[in-house]
Amino acid sequence: MSEEEAIALVEKLLERGRLTKVQEIVFSQSWEGKTYLDMAVGNGYDTGYVKDVGSELWRSLSKTLNEKVTKNNLHGVLERFAQQQENAQQTLKAQTFENRSNWGEAIDVSLFYGRTAELETLSQWILGDRCRLVTLLGMGGMGKTALSVKLAEQLQEEFDYVIWRSLRHAPSFHDKITDCIKILSHQTVTCLPANSHEQITCLVEYFRKSRCLLILDNFDTLLQHGQKIGTCLDGYESYGELLWRLGETSHQSCVLITSREKPAEVAALEGDGLLVRTLALSGLEIAAGQTILTLKGLSVSDTEACQLVNCYSGNPLALKIAATAIRDLHKGNVNQFLASGITLFNGISNLLSQQFKRLSDLQNQLMYWLAIHRESISLTELHSVFVPSMSKAKLMEVLASLLGQNLIERDRHGFTQQPVVMEYVTERLIELISQEIITESPQYLLTQALVQAQAKDYIRDSQIQLIVQPILQQLQTTLVSKQQVEYKLGRLITTLQNETIASDNYGGANLIHLLAHIETNLTGYDFSGLTIRDCDLRSLNLHRVNFSQASFRDCLFAATFGGITSVAFSPDGLSLATSDTNGEIQIWDVSNGKQLFNCKEHNSWIWHVAFSPKYPILASCGQDHTIKLWNTNNGECFKTLHGHSNIVTAIAFSSDGQLIASSSTDRTVKIWNSVTDESIQTLEGHCACVWSVDFHPKGQLLASAGEDNTIKLWNLETGSCVQTLQGHQYWVKAIVFSPNGKILASGSFDCTVKIWDLQTGECLTTLLGHNSVVTSLAFSPQGDRLVTGSYDQSVKIWDVATGKCLDTLHKHTNRVWSVAFHPQENLVVSGGDDHGIKIWELQRGKCIKTLQGNSNAIYAIAYIDQQNLLASAHEDQTIKLWDVNINAPQNLEPDLQPFQILRGHSDRILSIAFSPNGQILASGSADRKIKLWNPHTGKAMKTLQGHRSWVWGIAISPDSKFLASGSYDHTVKVWDLESGKCLQTLQGHPSSVLAVIFSHDGKTLFSSGYDKLVKHWHLETGECLHTWEADSSNRVWAMAIRSNSQHLASGGDDNSVKLWDIETGDCLRLFSGHSHPVVSVVFTPNGDRLISGSSDRTIKIWDVVTGNCLETLQGHGHWVASLKLSQDSRTLISGSWDETIRCWDITAGQCLQTLRSLSPYKGMIINDVTGLTQAEIDTLKALGALAI
Repeated sequence: MSEEEAIALVEKLLERGRLTKVQEIVFSQSWEGKTYLDMAVGNGYDTGYVKDVGSELWRSLSKTLNEKVTKNNLHGVLERFAQQQENAQQTLKAQTFENRSNWGEAIDVSLFYGRTAELETLSQWILGDRCRLVTLLGMGGMGKTALSVKLAEQLQEEFDYVIWRSLRHAPSFHDKITDCIKILSHQTVTCLPANSHEQITCLVEYFRKSRCLLILDNFDTLLQHGQKIGTCLDGYESYGELLWRLGETSHQSCVLITSREKPAEVAALEGDGLLVRTLALSGLEIAAGQTILTLKGLSVSDTEACQLVNCYSGNPLALKIAATAIRDLHKGNVNQFLASGITLFNGISNLLSQQFKRLSDLQNQLMYWLAIHRESISLTELHSVFVPSMSKAKLMEVLASLLGQNLIERDRHGFTQQPVVMEYVTERLIELISQEIITESPQYLLTQALVQAQAKDYIRDSQIQLIVQPILQQLQTTLVSKQQVEYKLGRLITTLQNETIASDNYGGANLIHLLAHIETNLTGYDFSGLTIRDCDLRSLNLHRVNFSQASFRDCLFAATFGGITSVAFSPDGLSLATSDTNGEIQIWDVSNGKQLFNCKEHNSWIWHVAFSPKYPILASCGQDHTIKLWNTNNGECFKTLHGHSNIVTAIAFSSDGQLIASSSTDRTVKIWNSVTDESIQTLEGHCACVWSVDFHPKGQLLASAGEDNTIKLWNLETGSCVQTLQGHQYWVKAIVFSPNGKILASGSFDCTVKIWDLQTGECLTTLLGHNSVVTSLAFSPQGDRLVTGSYDQSVKIWDVATGKCLDTLHKHTNRVWSVAFHPQENLVVSGGDDHGIKIWELQRGKCIKTLQGNSNAIYAIAYIDQQNLLASAHEDQTIKLWDVNINAPQNLEPDLQPFQILRGHSDRILSIAFSPNGQILASGSADRKIKLWNPHTGKAMKTLQGHRSWVWGIAISPDSKFLASGSYDHTVKVWDLESGKCLQTLQGHPSSVLAVIFSHDGKTLFSSGYDKLVKHWHLETGECLHTWEADSSNRVWAMAIRSNSQHLASGGDDNSVKLWDIETGDCLRLFSGHSHPVVSVVFTPNGDRLISGSSDRTIKIWDVVTGNCLETLQGHGHWVASLKLSQDSRTLISGSWDETIRCWDITAGQCLQTLRSLSPYKGMIINDVTGLTQAEIDTLKALGALAI
């Protein structure tokens, strides 16, 4: 460091501008090593004065640098500081490049040969001429991918963003453009318009704001083969529009594509003097080609190198393959190789064809497996799928031979193929399988899985797009019609059933996949006796399909679970537990997605599950006010903890596994001893529902959060609240401590995530990005990342240190309820209200496995006599309309199905009602909306919005003019049906409103819900006329008014029905007999009987006068959620969470008919099947399968 540089640094550090004259003298001469005496004498100052100036200067520098500075250490301190600053700047610069350069699956180009001229040309076009769209054109193996990566590395400092993406797996346009815009917007934009034209407009705007280099490799994957030159495949036309718009529209960015074929849009726009250009990539020059030959172990003369490079037009891959052949077959003799005539097949496809002729069957099979898998596969994975099975040693020997021939490559993940080789092998496989089907002579159809059910989701999608669909297209071209293809596939099924074939083959699964993707109706198909291996049966309707004596292996089935409310990995990461809205817990094997146990003891929604960190115990809690403890070795419930008086919303284990904490809507937190199962402490302080709890990882501290918008920290030794964290503007849904215990993260209904300093109680940062409720969050094991889930259907990954959103993961189609990090691997799991469990690979930002549920609870039914019209409200967000004459149920058709399905809500529908005049059908949903439908046409007429949470109950006034709605947001709203306007918002309920009902004269309104309350309102004034406690436990689920208008019946959590005097609020009679909450009630028209439905799965008929139970109707398998009665009181209709509607003869106490919309496996025969766990068999039966 020079003296001038040192002075400049000091002046910058002290922020005083220039040093004074005497300060500069003291500093300069101190830098030179002079004494204070020398300085004083030489410059005419007093020695004491010079010392004082120096001392003050060193004190100021010491304070600024936080290090003692003296005259003697001045050099060392400043030079060290300057070096630290330079290092920090370099690190920041590198991080900046890293943050704005996203390389995707870009290959390593540390070894790169030649291409100097091409790099210069491309650089001039992109930087000098500011080209918008550049195409790098060349045959396979020519090195387009490597050149594109090398170019991007060289140009990255000239761009604000560099994005390199491969199109090798034919990704959907929506996925790819969303990926790009997430990067360009720093994850702030994650939901794009549905229209691809608008999506491109959005991208163009970012290309105008910033200078971006976007590289799309393998564009030819998206182009039609052998048809219209340069035209995109069906379903991929938006990519063509992207090229056209980016080439034609003004912006400051550049898109470079690599392709073996020129897209039509490029051909139309390009020109030497235009901003759209194409570089046709020729072969390597002689010197670069000779380098490749030398590296492959050939010692060749300049003449021989020239001959070989010219022979293969400088194609790098062809040269590598040829070099291997020369070395292995001709002992390195180039002249002998040239004389053999192989070079007459000038071109890589012909060269590969020659190579394939030399391969053994095992080598061929391995080549096909690598092409099917689409990306690197480990030796262990390859060994597990290979048919027939062989030793790993033998498999490695075959792989080594292929490596030696340059037909495959090895990377840190395993084995794979170059794109041109993979395409060649894929085309060969397509041709081979097609011929086997046409000639009905299966061989590779048995040994290769065309679609791998157990593959990562995006790989499986690629297999369908690039292997299965082309096979079907080729078959239809050859066989002329879809019917002929189905005929051939059917004959092959018979062949497999009648011939002796290896039991571990893929034939059955391949035939099912081909039939499914040609959209064959599989009803009644016979697959009995077949091996079904690696087959994805999740989305198929297999009505009356015969699988008798079939052997299943590694297959995926639809499951019965509902919306996923909680997910948790076991401490060892081997198991995954999930809970759902059906009241069930599933425990899965993480490695293969198999369901190990299905745990059924809760009778309603389960809100949370948690593994013990020390013992094989899983804890769960839910709507039924209980906590249950499960043995994870056998899936059995061994203990139920009672103590909360309301819903238990969350649970957590202490780090030593000795304590369990639970939170509840009863506004308390309880601490339990996990050994004795006793409640040892109750923490009170929240003034509303408590949604979340978490133990501090290293001490006697507990955090809780809830609907009072606060987070509380509790000292467990004293049971006192030691701190309250305030800052969220609405309910706090989730909290979690960091692994080191220094910070806490919280997610809220205000759509934000906050990070809190536990030492100071201050909010360190607020993470913005979600546009709806943040439901769940979790730290990574290292604590450097945070994952969050939200009602906005997304999962976000955050950098904890910077607060930046690193990625936004989209695949869920409904709210995300829960997220969790894997304890060891770079994986995240999420569960949502779309009945989906998704496992994400964070490095790629892709979903690698989806476990899909299939559940369709009925939450409400409505009936209108005049039209024989029955409506049912479902979990799948639909309303189903049935033609049912309730007065003649005996005449209903067997297997009656709905005649119309109404769609429009975006979440489960919780309530429905017909207007008395029959002109309107209204529905209330968890999507917070109320919809008005025309029941005759099925069209939505109006959408009423205003509630901030789920709409649990709706009712229409007797004159069909008004609608009342009750919501989880604690309010009742009154709406004008004609205008759709909200006339009044009735406030007074301290918690959720579950039910509303109009009086018979329409002048008053009743509402009920949590906190035991029923309220009576004056409709016109909105005044609350009366409030009374109608339940001794908590929730009042249902109400009905007797025909005399004097009495109201209520059903609730205390398992009873009560009859009330409306005027006085007195309880006139108590009807006891149900063993679980009463959730639906209805009076007979004359008021002499009362009928109740319960979560105990029964219906009871009561004599109103005596209070006696006259009849108990049994048959439902879940909550009896809704009841409707015929005018003559003879027929009752009940709707249940078990997905059925039952018609009952009340007099005889018999079920006359059961209505159920078709389940996916209805009538599927699974007699004597093998390879399935008991949990899988139970699931298949629940979805309609039969074991006769």
